[in-house]
Parts: sequence; structure tokens; C-alpha cells
Amino acid sequence: MRLFVRHSTDEALIEGIRHGGTRRRFCEDRLYQKYVYFIHGGVLRHQLSEDDSASAYADAILTVIEKTCGGSFAGSSELKTDLYRTFANKCTDLLHQRTTSQSGFHQEDLRNDLLLPLPDEARAVVHQFMARQEVDILKTRLYRMSEKCRDQLLIWGEGISDDEIAQQMNYKTAALAKTSRLQCLAQLGTADKTEPTNDLATIDDYFADHLSVAERARLETRLQADPILAEKAAFYVQVRQIARSEARARRLAELDELRPRSRKRQLPIGIYASAIACLFLLASLGQWLSLRKTTTAEALANQFIEQHFDKLSNTLAVQSDSIQTGIRFFSAGKFTEAERIFSNLLEQAPDDENLLKLGGLVSLRAGNHAQAIACFDRLGQRSDSFANQEIFYEAITYLKQGQPNTKNTAKELLQRVIQENLEGKDEAERLLRKL
Repeated sequence: MRLFVRHSTDEALIEGIRHGGTRRRFCEDRLYQKYVYFIHGGVLRHQLSEDDSASAYADAILTVIEKTCGGSFAGSSELKTDLYRTFANKCTDLLHQRTTSQSGFHQEDLRNDLLLPLPDEARAVVHQFMARQEVDILKTRLYRMSEKCRDQLLIWGEGISDDEIAQQMNYKTAALAKTSRLQCLAQLGTADKTEPTNDLATIDDYFADHLSVAERARLETRLQADPILAEKAAFYVQVRQIARSEARARRLAELDELRPRSRKRQLPIGIYASAIACLFLLASLGQWLSLRKTTTAEALANQFIEQHFDKLSNTLAVQSDSIQTGIRFFSAGKFTEAERIFSNLLEQAPDDENLLKLGGLVSLRAGNHAQAIACFDRLGQRSDSFANQEIFYEAITYLKQGQPNTKNTAKELLQRVIQENLEGKDEAERLLRKL
């Protein structure tokens, strides 16, 4: 089975999200980018600001992802239809929230959702103890913990299983990942780090549905009679809710970085570029890799970009005045101005293969990585894309971002280039040896 599919169909995105790991994150980003035009519809139909519409869209994306991972999306309707319906509801909720000045409803919904497995009597007891919890203090403690503990709890808050946590954080087994996570929970709840985690482990197994019917019944009875145990259960649910909210906020911010910002200027489009395929000078990439060695993924990408993106004017035979102006800006180092021109051209012809290539490369040089990835992704969805270069271009863009998760995504894309014998295979092999 191929790790990624070329056309990013909804079925393939669902499969990738359910697969987990770095593939899940990659497919989540693809899903966001695929229907990002919903944001403009939210502005027009719901009279929201672009930022508010983007916030509702990202929230809808995460809600659909949660349904997909939780199994509640059965495929009875198309993913696009379900996403749009969810987005429209989020827009309505946001308008209502703005009108009535309400806030905090989402956190209350999360608490109620987390408490659902408990019977009414036990739920009421735990909820009372939760009302006494100092949420701000817990949140402050969370961010004062070691980075490893904090990240593990936030990943857990996303609903990631211990199996996946073990893979992401290099634990040998899921059991070791769970033990470490429970120790982090205990540390969050006490200053001396000596609180036993046996009760927390039982509570964790209860909410993960790992207990037998008899064991669940015993715990539910104990929660009503043992205030210490009920307080620990309240602490567990409260931390889960905090981690879930913080992880969601972090993911919303990451998705917002993928959003192409609107452009106010509109320029008429001229004749398209006729020889864009030679932009990347892949033949010279092998020589560059053999002559220059670097220690980081970002440095590898930077060297290539610096050496090869100043030659566009010498390698393109263009006739459009708009494109020529963009090339002149590019050659003068005015990358923002060049990007503005090509973005306007793409607004007029969003599916033109040559403009997608050129626009993506210019956005990469301007440092707008999200827009560059969006262009290359859209290019990859075209059935008539002949050179398959967009996969390699996208890998370079992820390398340029220089983050651990984007480096892993770049590696997977480079491996795909090699496995599918796409253009840039030799260079991808050399890059992987250096990463």
C-alpha cells in the first residue's frame, strides 16, 4: 500500500487519519488545505470576518477528524458534505457567541463528554470535586513540567493511544508509555512526586474501557463512598480536559498557519509561463549535494534555495508582462512583491500547472511555506501533471521549516519519490543519507 495517494481523495485522507502517526498529521493538513475555500464562503454567507470564518473552519476540521478517529463517521455521507455541515454549524455558534457574549461553553461540553462513561450517581460526585479544582493552577503546573511530560500529556489529550505515543516518543512498548504518562499525571498532582499511581491506573483503565464489567462496577461504587478516590477521578478528568483543550488550541494554531491569506489587489492575467519545468535545476542538485554538507534539515534546504532561486530570470522564456514583472521582483530579491503578483495570477487561474509550480516556488523563497505547500499539493492533484516534481518540491518546503514533525514528513515524501521512481529520485536518496 502506498503511504500517500497522489490525488488526496477523501477516502484516502480518512484512511490516513485513522492510520495515525505522522501520516495522520500529514493527511489532516491535506484535508484542511483541500477545502480551505470554505473560509471565503463563511465570510459571504455568514457575514463573518475572515479570521472568524477561518477559526470556525479549523474548528470544524478538528471536529470531523475527532469523529473520524472515534468511529462516529460511518461514511453514510460524503466527507465534504459532513465537513460543510459542521462548518456551517460552527459559524452559527460563533455568531451566537459573539451576539450573546457567551464563552466557556466548549470546555463545559468537554467535561460532560469525558464524564459520560460514569453512571449518574458517580458522575455527580466526581463533578462536585471537579468544581473545586483550580484549573488555572493545574494549567500553570502543566507548563512548568519537563518538556517530555508536557508533550506526552498534550498528545494524550488529543486522544492518541499509548501505542502511538510509544512510537512518537520512542518508548519500547505501549505499556512503558502508559507508565510514564501516569507518572507524569502523578507529578502534576503533587509536588513531591511520590503519590502512588495505582488508583490513577485503575481510573485510566476505566475511562479507556479496559476493565471488566465487575471491575467497572466496583470502581463506580467506590467513587460514591471514597472521597479520596473521587477527588483523584476528578483530577484525572480535569487534567484530560485541560490537555485536550490545550492540544486543540495548539493544533488550531498550526492549521491556521496553513491558511493562505487573502490578497486585496487583483491583477489581470497575461500569457502563462512556457518553460517552468526547468526551474529547480534538478540536474545541478546532485552536484550541490556532493559539494556541500550540512548538519540540519533546514540548512540543507537553505543551501539549495539560496543557490538555485536566483536564476529564474535566466532559465525562463516568458511572454506575459505580469510574469516578467514578478520575475524581475524575484531577481531583485523582492520576494514579497513577486509572491503578490503570482498569487494574484493564481486567483485568476487557480488550476494552471505552470502558475502553480512558479507560485509555489516563489512562495517558498518568500518564506510563506504554507502557501508553497498548498500550491504543490494542488499541483499534485492534477491528473495531467507530467513531471511528478511537486512531491520533491513539497519535501524541500517541509525541510525548510526545520521542525521535527516537518522533517519526518519530508523524509516520508522523499521516500515516496524513491519508491515510486519519481523525478528527483537520485537527489532524494542523497538527501536522506544526510538527514
